[in-house]
Amino acid sequence: MNGAYWGLATLDLLGKLDALDSNEVIEWIMKCQHESGGFAGNIGHDPHMLYTLSAVQVLALFDKLNVLDADKVANYISGLQNEDGSFSGDEWGEVDSRFSYLAICCLSILHRLDKINVEKAVNYIASCKNVDGGFGCTPGGESHAGQIFCCVGALAITGSLHHVDKDLLGWWLCERQVKSGGLNGRPEKLPDVCYSWWVLSSLIMIDRVHWINKDKLAKFILNCQDTENGGISDRPEDAVDVYHTYFGIAGLSLLEYPGLKAIDPAHALPLLISIPATSHSLSKTQEHRNPNNLNIHNSQIGVHISTVTSMALTHNFNHIFPTPSSSSKHKHSLTTTLPFSPKTHTKSHFFSTNIPSRIHNLQNPLPTFTRRLFLPSVSGIWDALTGGNSNAREAVMAIRRGMLLFRQGDVLGSLVEFDKAIELDTRQKAYLWQRGLSLYYVDRFEEGADQFRIDVAQNPNDTEESIWCFLCEAQLYGVDEARKRFLEVGRDPRPVMREAYNMFKDGGDPEKFAAAFSNGQGNEYFYASLYAGLYHEAQKEPEAAKVQIVAACRSPYGQRSDDYMASLAKVHCLCRNWSSD
Repeated sequence: MNGAYWGLATLDLLGKLDALDSNEVIEWIMKCQHESGGFAGNIGHDPHMLYTLSAVQVLALFDKLNVLDADKVANYISGLQNEDGSFSGDEWGEVDSRFSYLAICCLSILHRLDKINVEKAVNYIASCKNVDGGFGCTPGGESHAGQIFCCVGALAITGSLHHVDKDLLGWWLCERQVKSGGLNGRPEKLPDVCYSWWVLSSLIMIDRVHWINKDKLAKFILNCQDTENGGISDRPEDAVDVYHTYFGIAGLSLLEYPGLKAIDPAHALPLLISIPATSHSLSKTQEHRNPNNLNIHNSQIGVHISTVTSMALTHNFNHIFPTPSSSSKHKHSLTTTLPFSPKTHTKSHFFSTNIPSRIHNLQNPLPTFTRRLFLPSVSGIWDALTGGNSNAREAVMAIRRGMLLFRQGDVLGSLVEFDKAIELDTRQKAYLWQRGLSLYYVDRFEEGADQFRIDVAQNPNDTEESIWCFLCEAQLYGVDEARKRFLEVGRDPRPVMREAYNMFKDGGDPEKFAAAFSNGQGNEYFYASLYAGLYHEAQKEPEAAKVQIVAACRSPYGQRSDDYMASLAKVHCLCRNWSSD
């Protein structure tokens, strides 16, 4: 099951998930589900938390979570929580902070975090923190990059990063970079490509990724390719495998490498979502990369994933996906029928020139890392990383300054910076939804609507930009006319935003909408209150708007989240002279 996740997630990052027959994959996955609700590594094997998350992640890749009985899976996971808040991996009782992450990540994807005691889970994870800032597998255990990812990821998903000493942990993580540019998992160990994910994602989540040399890391990953047959190994000249190919590609995705989809640093899902920027203090590299030359190697990665599809996911993948023999449910049989097969076109080069270079179609089904995190144009990020455009770095920094000023309540100042970014690098305009929000709060509604329409043209599944375009146009033309002009977008996987979209598009009762999510996850309650208030504002009902938006500000998520929209709720109150305390 884990092998399926690695291979399929890599295909998705490369834009070639359709290389496999999704129906066959899903059929095999569902055959691995146990009566308990958990999933096994293969048909007939025992269920475990690790395989359960991989199964849910693969179903999420194919947008097929609807085939699950989510409550049944959630009940299996919640049944593994111990009294101290920790989790066992399976019925045999082994406890590890990794299992805490698996449980929280899986339930987050399924929107079932309410099934566990989140407060106890968070407190247990916090108890695994060490004096060096890192985290171990249990309280007092040695700090390790893999455990750190699990603990930081779980804390990020639950909105509990205040338990992390970001500077201390950031120092420990950045010390993992060695002379070659690669990252190791502990002091005095060799670098390994897989830590391009474990370390880098953690640095992104605590906002300290600028403390390492991203250019050297990218070169290390690319040097681990098999340039003849494709694929990525743990270190240069070693044999490639699916595991390191996935984490190498995932690491490059986190580095905003051209041609790859974005990946969420906490949920490890290569969905079309935004991720935190990795360019806090970008500097020009001494040697400029040649993207064309690098893309030649990337095409070989595509060749390897073709091999993954035809080898690892089929004939030789039986070493990973054996079907059970009749004598024992634990015995691996290597001469069995295939769990699923590739489509006939899988031998083509997957990393082709037809894959879009833009890696963010800002749709986000995940509750913590919303699309409201900073993501400038990929071409601008690439130029800033490589020094290919002297203005690109300044444009990125201008956007950063603008976002900071907006969070501080200086809306006009934020607009100055956003406009400066566009002047420096015109490519940024198509992605500057932050500018549209600022324009709304200085009553420049026509320009705001134009900004959101430009953004939706680039990101056709963006529910929130569609709503904000409506809000601008409702101020200009009234609600009825704005509804006629409503920008229809793709289906948002988040229930709260699907309902918000329908309410703004077709009309509805904002009070009932907010009440429907009053007992939901923290972020759902926040978003329901925020958008109920905004709906009231569009209807010229300021008092009702105030009640809902102040409630959003006072919600736990609104008070402690770093989400840009949590800051927006406070700015909204400031601009309307409402007290949000």
